[in-house]
Amino acid sequence: MRNNQLIYFRLARLQTKIELLNTLAYEGDEAYADGPDVTRKISMAMLKSGRFVRGVIDSCLKY
Repeated sequence: MRNNQLIYFRLARLQTKIELLNTLAYEGDEAYADGPDVTRKISMAMLKSGRFVRGVIDSCLKY
């Protein structure tokens, strides 16, 4: 039972990060459509998504 709780908690945490990155991507898209410079926002999204992917891979390999 305890192992399943840990897995479900980690999955919930990963889903939360996915939603965060999804929101960041949509905000960047809307800002780009409005015309201002979005280099900073895009760079943040790329950095976080790259780290997130590595974290997902590491989490999957642990179990």
